[in-house]
Amino acid sequence: MVEVVLSDDGRYLIGRGSSGKALPAQVWDVKSGERVAQLSVGSTTAESVATHRDVVAVGESSGIVSLWRLGSWSPLGQVHEVPDPVTVDLSVDARLLVSGSAELHGKVAIAPVSDGVRRATSLSTRKNDRVRNVVLSVDGARVVATAQDKTAVVIDVRNGEELLRAQAPGTLSIVPQAALSPNGRLLLTAGAVAASLWEVTPADPVRTACARVKRNLTAEEWKRWFDDEPWRKTCAG
Repeated sequence: MVEVVLSDDGRYLIGRGSSGKALPAQVWDVKSGERVAQLSVGSTTAESVATHRDVVAVGESSGIVSLWRLGSWSPLGQVHEVPDPVTVDLSVDARLLVSGSAELHGKVAIAPVSDGVRRATSLSTRKNDRVRNVVLSVDGARVVATAQDKTAVVIDVRNGEELLRAQAPGTLSIVPQAALSPNGRLLLTAGAVAASLWEVTPADPVRTACARVKRNLTAEEWKRWFDDEPWRKTCAG
């Protein structure tokens, strides 16, 4: 096994095997040590696994995320149009799925978790260099994606706004590990030789507005964005 996750109740261990051939996700009962299920992904390979509450998500090399019911191991549904291959994470309430692509310009996508077939919606607004891991904050409002170029990007799930792009410490070519604090306001990145703590702040409204219109705002636009604050030059000289 190259990746394993533990169910919230500590009863099941779910893992995926090494790539290179078609392999389903494997499930073991922690107490007995026996394998109790194989979450089949057909002729493709399980690339990533995640679980919370009674939901298990299996990212497949075909670009599909299969959703399963924990315990009964019955199919819950699928999420399509997910970049291939994928890394996945579930919100703690198991209502939201986030995925990342290891393609050249890796994308981050989100989808609701429910019965039936769902389609992922692209979340990232900038190109990323081969996303290797995605992690949601506890409140599900932010996601951090780590990439091959040793960056960790924090994205606001509600609007796709990039809140922070941090470079992991160290000089070796290694994908960083990253984690968000429960409220999503602190980011921890760890490289081969060191770790760094970053403060994640909301995007500045003036900078956000300038990025969208690429000029000074008109009086009407300023009123809509900044209400009673006096007008001033913001973007252009």
